[in-house]
Amino acid sequence: MKAALMGAFILTVTLGTRSFAQSPTLPADASKGEALYHDCKAAVKFMDGITDDTTAFGAAVCESYIEGFTDSGILSGAAATAYCFDANTSNAVVVRVYVQYMESHPKLMDLPKFMGLAQALHANYPCK
Repeated sequence: MKAALMGAFILTVTLGTRSFAQSPTLPADASKGEALYHDCKAAVKFMDGITDDTTAFGAAVCESYIEGFTDSGILSGAAATAYCFDANTSNAVVVRVYVQYMESHPKLMDLPKFMGLAQALHANYPCK
């Protein structure tokens, strides 16, 4: 069991490293909005059926970050006033909303990635 998990971990790291090396447009600073935007653009391509190492890796990074961000907001109570999802809101929809928001607000690309995501959620999922 441990050998299988270690093999999966090594494969994930190898694919991830390979994906970074293949991406000529990867932003230099992974903490900025531009990095999350590029990963989420890859996620949209992946959801639309364009599947390769780069889109698969970007999709995993984007979806994991967004899910972690929203889950932590819910657990901490911060999301109670910042944004409110309805029962039909999926992570896939939030990814697409975030990409559209960032395209409309390019100045957020240079800021820490959590700021653009927080603003996108607040603007598109206001609490009533």
